[in-house]
Amino acid sequence: EKLLNAIKSEELSWIGLERHKKTLVVPLSDITEGEILAKLSNSSIYQDRYKEENDIQKIIVDIREFRSSLPYQLFCKGVKIIPMSLEIGDYVISRDVCIERKSLPDLVNSLSNGRLFTQLQWISKHYSTPVILIELNSLIEILNHQGMQQNFLPMKFNSCDIYLKLILLTRHFPNIKFIWSCNSSFSSLVILRIKKDREQPNLKDASTLNTGILKANDISIEKEKKSKGKKRKVSSDSTKSNYYATAFLRYLPGINAKNIKVLTSNFRSIKEIINTPLENLINHLGISFGTSLFRALHEGYSENINLR
Repeated sequence: EKLLNAIKSEELSWIGLERHKKTLVVPLSDITEGEILAKLSNSSIYQDRYKEENDIQKIIVDIREFRSSLPYQLFCKGVKIIPMSLEIGDYVISRDVCIERKSLPDLVNSLSNGRLFTQLQWISKHYSTPVILIELNSLIEILNHQGMQQNFLPMKFNSCDIYLKLILLTRHFPNIKFIWSCNSSFSSLVILRIKKDREQPNLKDASTLNTGILKANDISIEKEKKSKGKKRKVSSDSTKSNYYATAFLRYLPGINAKNIKVLTSNFRSIKEIINTPLENLINHLGISFGTSLFRALHEGYSENINLR
């Protein structure tokens, strides 16, 4: 009797299913298999997996930054990390925002040796909004160390001197932004807030800035062009070339902050400096500096030099 009741119930179910099928607005034959799979892929389970590529936030990160936990924190928050060897900045957020991350010891050292000033010069030439991210987690770890004593100083630096240098940086770079962070997790939240409603970074431009390779004909000394008493605007490529050329000159023997202006005002390119005779360099730089520069440009290297 139970079997007969089950068969009768199943038969009634099929009859009801056929009646319901006839009253459907859209026949099942018009629904393709692809549409069914598309609906399944957009379900709550697979929603994150099938996100559109344009909806994913992208940030270019310097490969040396992977020694810190900040890239991992950004990855956990749904950001697509694009590793790249960057010479300008650590995190490229968009075409106009670039972040340089500093721990507190790194900040003190960079301010002392002038490296931070040079880095900001590079960033401000290519990005309208340079950002300095200062993470204090290393200091907090030191302060919480079990060997902390009353007269123990984790770092030796003059706080007034640090504040003064930071003020000078803000005066020299008005567009600079400072972010103080307690840890990498908080830093990732701040970066996401900055990234919101901004365009994606340009991978091609970032890779071009990374190489820093210029043609010999493009290397020229920085020179102000004036027309009718007004400065003419120099193209971005020319400005970039001028900066690379002057940065190269600063590392040569015999060149300092005072006499570099003598070279930039009397020579049009590095090639012209190389081809000039020793007597001409001595006339502009003096015997000591002129001879040192000439030897650095023309004398060969010794294979017996110990590079340790």
